[in-house]
Formats: sequence, structure tokens, C-alpha cells
Amino acid sequence: VASLLLARAKKIGWDSKAGDTESTRLLRRRIFQALADLTRDPWMVRGAIKRARKLLADPSSVSSDTASIALQVAARHGEPAAEFSKLVARLKQAKDPGQRVHLVQALGSYADPATLRRSLALVSDGTIRTQDAIYIFRAAARWADSRLVFVEWLQQNLEEMGKRFPMFGIGRMVGTVGRVCDAAVR
Repeated sequence: VASLLLARAKKIGWDSKAGDTESTRLLRRRIFQALADLTRDPWMVRGAIKRARKLLADPSSVSSDTASIALQVAARHGEPAAEFSKLVARLKQAKDPGQRVHLVQALGSYADPATLRRSLALVSDGTIRTQDAIYIFRAAARWADSRLVFVEWLQQNLEEMGKRFPMFGIGRMVGTVGRVCDAAVR
């Protein structure tokens, strides 16, 4: 994946530029998300960590095109700037729905199973709003190791979630399991 996309990512850059077309912005998001999902490229990780630090200090300092990707990669790679308590504190302060989504996606991106379980517990305790929960589920389902943690959490919490979420929300939760590639786990 890196051999196909990294040169293009470096050319297009992490940050939006004046004059970027909508096609360029969409391409940037797709390329960077693919690199985030499928590689551990050092250039990608360094760029994500730099932007995650800036974003957590000032949410308006990073382009919305790549803000979520930067936070996800930083959380996934255990970057202290994207540690659990900092993301939760920023989430509780977030007024903008887009910022909340970026933070919730980062919380669902932890590779460490214990931290991911803590993140998923934020759905149960109401810290993550019902309307934002799908974003943590999709993020957790993005990576094979996290999917298993999410499926286990869903098995343990589906009945409780059914009492709190509207039917379409439950459908979204269960639909996320469709991202599980392993037939035995599914």
C-alpha cells in the first residue's frame, strides 16, 4: 500500500492548501485513510502525531480533511498526546459536532485492548452521545485486532444498548460487525 500511495500522499500533503479543489480534498482523505488503515509508515505516523498534538491544543489548527485521521493514527500508535484522558477531556469540551466525531473516532482507534474497552465504556456511561456512538464502533471495527474487542464488547452490552438506543442505532451497531473479515468470528 505504501509503495502505491506514499509518494502521492507526500505530494498532496497532510494539510489543505489554498486553491485545493474538492477532488483534491477527497483524494487526500482517501489516501491518508488508506495509509492509516493499512500501513505503519514512519512518515505517516510522525505527521499524524504532529497534527494530533496541534489539534488537541487548538481544535481549529488542523484541517478537518485530516484531523480525524491524525487523531486515529496517534491513538493507534500509543502517542502520549492522544492519551485517553486528554481525548476524553477534549470530548467533554467539544461544542462542534465535527470535533466530537474526530475525538470519538480516535477513542475507537486504540490498539491496546484495555484502553479500547475503556473507550467503549464511554458509550455505556453517556460520555459519548447516542448519535456519535456509531463513530466509535466504526473506528474499532476498522482494524482486525480492535474488531475482536468490539465484537466482545457488543456481545456483552447489546441488551443494555437495546434499552438506550433507537432501533436504527442498534442496527448500525450490529451492521458494523459486517466489517469482520473472519467468518468464524462473524
